[in-house]
Amino acid sequence: MSESTPGPLLHIQSLSAAYRVEGGYLPAVRNWNLLLGRGEVLGLLGESGCGKTTAALALMGLLPASAQVSGSVRFQGMELIGAGEAELEKIRGAQISFIPQEPLLSLNPVIRVVDQVAEVLRAHRRLSAAEYQDRARIALEHAGLKARDLQQAYPHQLSGGQRQRVLIAQAIVCGPALVIADEPTSALDPVSTREIVTLLLSLVRGLNASLVLITHDPRILSATADRVIVMHDGTIVEAGPAQEVLRSVRSPIRGLPVPADKPTDAGAAAVLGTRGVTKSYHRRSKLTARHEEVPAVRGVDLELQAGRTLAVVGPSGAGKSTLARLMAGLEKPDAGEILVDGRELGSRALHRRIQMIFQDPGASLNPRFTVAEALAEPLAVQGRRSNLAAMLQRVGLPENALSRRTSQLSGGQKARLAVARALAALSDRESPCVLILDESLASLDLSVKAQMIQLLMDLQRQRSLAYVLIAHDLSVAIHMADEVAVVSDGRIVERGSPRELQSLPHSRFSALAAAQALGKDV
Repeated sequence: MSESTPGPLLHIQSLSAAYRVEGGYLPAVRNWNLLLGRGEVLGLLGESGCGKTTAALALMGLLPASAQVSGSVRFQGMELIGAGEAELEKIRGAQISFIPQEPLLSLNPVIRVVDQVAEVLRAHRRLSAAEYQDRARIALEHAGLKARDLQQAYPHQLSGGQRQRVLIAQAIVCGPALVIADEPTSALDPVSTREIVTLLLSLVRGLNASLVLITHDPRILSATADRVIVMHDGTIVEAGPAQEVLRSVRSPIRGLPVPADKPTDAGAAAVLGTRGVTKSYHRRSKLTARHEEVPAVRGVDLELQAGRTLAVVGPSGAGKSTLARLMAGLEKPDAGEILVDGRELGSRALHRRIQMIFQDPGASLNPRFTVAEALAEPLAVQGRRSNLAAMLQRVGLPENALSRRTSQLSGGQKARLAVARALAALSDRESPCVLILDESLASLDLSVKAQMIQLLMDLQRQRSLAYVLIAHDLSVAIHMADEVAVVSDGRIVERGSPRELQSLPHSRFSALAAAQALGKDV
């Protein structure tokens, strides 16, 4: 860590940033002024697209060359705006580290995670080959990846929470003075979220470093931040002590009416069902060199009727996403059946009745496509046309986004575009259809999440859509689901309506709900 100098760690004055777009520049950060003390935890709260990530990238000099950046950013007395690339490279990773929002996009899929952590050290430290590996393994252990088998793994072999721990290891391995974490828990279940936030705070305090925690969820900041600043449209609109600022922040999801339990029609045919579905994966253990069978889904039986929503909840690694991929026909079960309208899933016509929105929207969108091209692609496959601007409007994106590349969208905007693409692929002529949402609302801020819940419920009523909702945000499950299935270790361990499960104080659903109360548990 750098030698301490008097004064604030970070001093930002009149920072502004704008992206170059067709016809001029689009302001993203407007006249920012901020002081960050040494060892302080600062929460940066705001809706998707308000400029939170842009501000973080601007102060590190990581915006594209076409962007306009003005103002002053002094870090430990050194001016970063206008500094040369060689000077900035000495600081990035060593004195200021950045934890990005999307681990799957940030990690190289063909390099072992221990080598990716060691790569950060190689950029800033002169050590022997053995020392690089040893320090990387120690950083991974500090981040909670203790088994040698996990440390030697590739990113795709890890869960979302484990990949997030790799990014944390990269961020701390050089002992920085400032860590900037951009939505580090947006795609994690409540238990993993609590673990990651607690871990991050512990590691930062151990380094005597400052932390800027970017999020759209005020629950995370209530027990972690010393101060909170709230952004809107690129501007700081509120700043002050955390509890004082957060008292005025209310969740719009809690303001949504909880739907009444729909009566189950025992005679209605299931539009989607599973019978004894089982799936295992095989891997070779690096400890024993033996091939191991890892069960992911164990004998699952489910039924979903048109116009109803089934929420599948459970901790990270419980098998939720594997079950979703099996239902969508993206993987084949080892045993059991996937049924659509009573017929085994197999034909192309049946596959078109089901669309899936993936957990990581950035990884499912072509970064070279414009938004218009991404929306038009599923329509072209079916030989259909539609009003693209109207499709964007339905999911809360502006018409001027059509000309932007998908890589230029924020995490929340990518999630909304993924929803629009899936809806476009569901032909109105093929009803009822099934939409599988694999944590697809997780990266949205609270206000947009509330809008999306309302939108999805309206669409369900209009078109009798059936939803399979894979969720770790239990407020979403409570407001959308007719039935909840709690999954643990690949099995369904509880099921019932949200009201029924909430009324059982010792149920696993209630335990998950308690874990989500971050303000009390972190």
